[in-house]
Amino acid sequence: AEKRYLVYQPPSGLGEWYMSLRNAAAIARVLDRTLVIPHLLWDGAVGNTVAYSSIFDIAPLLRLLPGAIEMDEFLQYGLEPSLLILLHVKDPRLVPSRLYFDAVAGWKNVSTTHMPAQMCESTDLLRLYGGCSERVLAFSHLYAAFEGFTGPAGLPDLANNHWFRVAVAAAIFSDLPAVQDKVARITQRLRSNTERYTCVHLTDLDTAVISSRAPLTRGFEASLETADDDVAIDIAQPAARSVPFPASASADASNTMRQPLTVCDSYEAEARHYAGRMWVKQVSGKGATCHVSELEIANSLARLPPRQTVFVLADGQRALPEDMAEAAAAALNAEFFTVGDVVALLGLSVRPTEWPAIEQAVCASADTLLLNAYSPLSAVIERRASDTAQRASRPLPRIMQWMRVNSDVCIPLFTRTARFDILPNRFGILGQFGPLRKLQLATTNVSALIGWDGKIVPNASLELEVYVSNASHALSLFEYTKENNMKGMQFTIPPPPDGWRVHVWHSLTVPILDSTYSFPMSTPWDSMDRLEIYYANPHPLQPRGDYVRIRNMFLRSTRSYHEYSADSEVLQRYRPCRELSLPVAIKLKAGGRGRGRGRRGRDGNPRGVATSDGEVETQPEPDLVATEEEPEAVARPWWKVVLAVVLGLFVSCMALAGLFFTVSVVASRLGPLRATAYARAGYMQVSQTGSAPAANS
Repeated sequence: AEKRYLVYQPPSGLGEWYMSLRNAAAIARVLDRTLVIPHLLWDGAVGNTVAYSSIFDIAPLLRLLPGAIEMDEFLQYGLEPSLLILLHVKDPRLVPSRLYFDAVAGWKNVSTTHMPAQMCESTDLLRLYGGCSERVLAFSHLYAAFEGFTGPAGLPDLANNHWFRVAVAAAIFSDLPAVQDKVARITQRLRSNTERYTCVHLTDLDTAVISSRAPLTRGFEASLETADDDVAIDIAQPAARSVPFPASASADASNTMRQPLTVCDSYEAEARHYAGRMWVKQVSGKGATCHVSELEIANSLARLPPRQTVFVLADGQRALPEDMAEAAAAALNAEFFTVGDVVALLGLSVRPTEWPAIEQAVCASADTLLLNAYSPLSAVIERRASDTAQRASRPLPRIMQWMRVNSDVCIPLFTRTARFDILPNRFGILGQFGPLRKLQLATTNVSALIGWDGKIVPNASLELEVYVSNASHALSLFEYTKENNMKGMQFTIPPPPDGWRVHVWHSLTVPILDSTYSFPMSTPWDSMDRLEIYYANPHPLQPRGDYVRIRNMFLRSTRSYHEYSADSEVLQRYRPCRELSLPVAIKLKAGGRGRGRGRRGRDGNPRGVATSDGEVETQPEPDLVATEEEPEAVARPWWKVVLAVVLGLFVSCMALAGLFFTVSVVASRLGPLRATAYARAGYMQVSQTGSAPAANS
């Protein structure tokens, strides 16, 4: 049988190129086609192409995709598609194009057709393209075009998804032996002082394309090719034009497509827009910044681990300013290097095509990473760093992100109103949150707040509202730990400035000090699902009837290291978390699970839910009567609803049939008994009157 091929246009940035190749491998597997691996676009130009095998080791990928070929070999066959498929994917900023096909393959006369790619699972691709008999299936791009394998009944195909997300990703991250040797020497030099080092990914998403030259800073010189160029291995945009979101989410802006000044401007506009993607809203809500200003660079560098060598991966036209690097080096007591610095220091001979692979591999081998949450290459480095640490039997690297200055990050732990009846016990246990209890935390992943030392980035605080019925038995101790008294934090809740007043809501802000932590570096901050609270003055014989209510419980981090001015945006910092407009993704999706999510009713107030340790009431209060348990509203698939209805009808019919059968049996048994009873009644009547019936005479 003739081979059928899958061809697609490559993006210009290395991070997005990786993701597109991984998606293409999965789609080729779904459609049973031979994958054609495209070029990498050097300097972002479709006329300056480089084969994948000249930069990375292609052998591991060919073992997973037998028969896969590169674009240069495919072009020798003289094949071309009958149509170019221009995909419209979920990324609303990407408009498909055909530039690569026209310039490299010479398919200028091939017609095009537009196809949606809003549903990108394997079953959708089979339905759309599985019956295509064309030898060449050509897509405009495959970035954001595949979501995973599905099996029977729409369930995830675990085996194929593991192949897609783990095996293929690892195969793509394969370096040539010469690159591996140079990376080993560079990382050995970076670890020579403290055996640990940090990688800082300083991005420029507007001008970043893959290039052949690493920046030389801090006085080192080298006679390498294209010495005036900078290495730039992040993404500017794929082989498609970028159409941004409107500048605001107002009614007028919904029909206006204003061109933002930068890619980061479009991300910020998308985060505010009602149709923005969930991941963009989540990243923005956590305080991450896309365009990193000098003030944000200084602010974030101050959070790095002290005395660790810092490796700077700068792409696009960005470079770490010399004065900022010197100031940070003095403050952290650490050395700052770029890949060009270390290569010149060690006297290594590096081919131009080896620069991007070396720089990425060195960064992925670091113990601490400072990344850009909006950059595709940062996402690739984070994934590759995890794989590298596992292969080397090292702890996973600590991930940090560039954060906005003056961005107070609020993460909700519990936004409803919970009432805890005080039960006599000598420990003073008031209530517990946990996975084995009905009451669960709204957010279990608080790692966005955590710095290099395993503690919440200063200034850290806990905000909550407390309502007590007895001032002698108020909220006293807060234990937020993964294990009992270990791995987390615990501290005493101080009374309000004017003391505890009964039947009044008290708004408290409790500073979180360094002394409150227990084993912070070993704490799994991405899965903190346990919380215990205690009341004051416990006694095993105390009378019952007292209670404590809590609501609007938030962890907060200011992330600021400078004086605040008096402008209106900065003054937002002083507003309580409960008054800030947090994105829905942060309130409901960020690590939240179970019954304790902060869902809101139509009036905007959080709904109630019952707990195992207390009763959660409807907000706002305060009447003293707890509500009944509210069942969790869970959206079910349509087939489950239909199945439930059919089963209900079947059970009802069986019940009616059983009832009819029972009535019939009882009636059949009662007939002879009734006749016998009538006969006996007639005999008794004859005996009493002394005459016999005519039938018996």
